[in-house]
Amino acid sequence: MKFTKYIERFGLVAFLAFGLVVVSGCLDEIDFASAGQIDDSIAIQGKIVKANPSFVSVTIRGVFNFQDAARLINAREVTVEDESGNKIELESNADGIFFLEIPDDHPNFKVDYGKSYKINVSTFDNRNYTSSFDELQPAPIPEAINAKRTEIETVDVNGNSRIFDQITYSIDSPLKAPNSSENSRLLWELISTYKLTDSPESYGQRACFPTRIEEFNKTCYITSSPVTNYLTLDGTELSIDRVDNYELLSTGLTPLYAEGFYMSVLQQSLSEEAYAYWAQVGTVVDRTGDLFQAPAGKVITNIVNTDDEKEDVFGYFYATEETVKRVFVSPEFAGSPNRTCPAPPTEGGQAPNDCCDCLTAGKSTRIQPEWWVN
Repeated sequence: MKFTKYIERFGLVAFLAFGLVVVSGCLDEIDFASAGQIDDSIAIQGKIVKANPSFVSVTIRGVFNFQDAARLINAREVTVEDESGNKIELESNADGIFFLEIPDDHPNFKVDYGKSYKINVSTFDNRNYTSSFDELQPAPIPEAINAKRTEIETVDVNGNSRIFDQITYSIDSPLKAPNSSENSRLLWELISTYKLTDSPESYGQRACFPTRIEEFNKTCYITSSPVTNYLTLDGTELSIDRVDNYELLSTGLTPLYAEGFYMSVLQQSLSEEAYAYWAQVGTVVDRTGDLFQAPAGKVITNIVNTDDEKEDVFGYFYATEETVKRVFVSPEFAGSPNRTCPAPPTEGGQAPNDCCDCLTAGKSTRIQPEWWVN
């Protein structure tokens, strides 16, 4: 996995540090402070993943102060450490974004089941942070991601009902990893990728200014995340050993489906402590609909400032195995919705940037993903 792929997949969760439930054990309880008290706080989010190849990724941000957006923060050094004290340093090609592939034949560092890992972070303002060790769990292998056309009925304030079409995504998967006798605690990360063709010729240079138009009718592949893109399931609390048609998400039939759409589901296994963190993150999103809106109550983290344990630190570092399954949704299956471009310009005559140049869309590339086959 290349560094740019990591940025696409991991940037949004950079400081999902908020939670609602008080959890004991190695998780620290932190009272959510007032805006003035957290201006200088830091959020560190990361994971080490057993995959092919394995990798470790860390994102560092300043916590927002309710006036400015969260900012990426560079660091002097970020290392990952195993339970035997072996350390390797992560690389950074962008402020606050750290990543490193770890091949299976690495001479000094192994990513494997049952081993525990943590991170160490040193910032340029001489603050030092470390996480608790987290044990890597094997993950079940999902069998299928299903996409199904469904209907939903809504009733307005006057009692009038309307029927809307939507697409519901579900998963079929065992709850036990191969060669495991126990169910897993699961985290599902949802990522959507859709095709978009721009149409600057529909607007002209003036309407597309200041967007730079170098080529007409470019096709881009754009990665985005649903609002609810992290879901958890504690298989250890279930008497069954698999789930079938387990619903993950329902979406309306928007123009995102007009040229081809993939839903990717990353299935991860979690330790008990990591599961508690991600279950709380899901609670926050369900309650607020906004990853960056602060909840009332308590938050949890497994990261501390080693020189000042009273500092409010947000975020979490965990170890996991990750398996991926995708489903393609054709425009025909989605009811052939209208294309995004061309779209009406604003009242001032300004055309949508994405329709002038699809590369202006966030996480956009002209390179077709290697798994895109439709």
